[in-house]
Amino acid sequence: MEGKLGALMPRVDMDRERFDRASLLRLLDDDLTLMAELLHLAADMKDRIGDLGVSIRVNDMQSMKANAHKLKGAALGLTFNRLAGLAKRLEESSGTDCDKLMEIHREMMAEWAELESLIKAELR
Repeated sequence: MEGKLGALMPRVDMDRERFDRASLLRLLDDDLTLMAELLHLAADMKDRIGDLGVSIRVNDMQSMKANAHKLKGAALGLTFNRLAGLAKRLEESSGTDCDKLMEIHREMMAEWAELESLIKAELR
């Protein structure tokens, strides 16, 4: 069963486009209304990214790793490929020094700003 599930899950790939609209629509059977609803729900990712920064600053690596994992899954599900890749880097870097973790976090914030613009354009 695990092998079948793994085959269905999207793969983290930082070289893919930022938001793969075509793939998301395929996953949703071309349901534009559902896509719009999911993109509206994606707005909470900004808060999740902020929570990651707090976890890093207070050196709560367990929380940081768990939240990065959740964010990675949510980003993959919405085909936010680069954000998923950054979340994966953060999740795998939990033993790294705080400065490096904050650098990845800053990259995530910048990536979210780009995604937020794409989402707003998509929802117009």
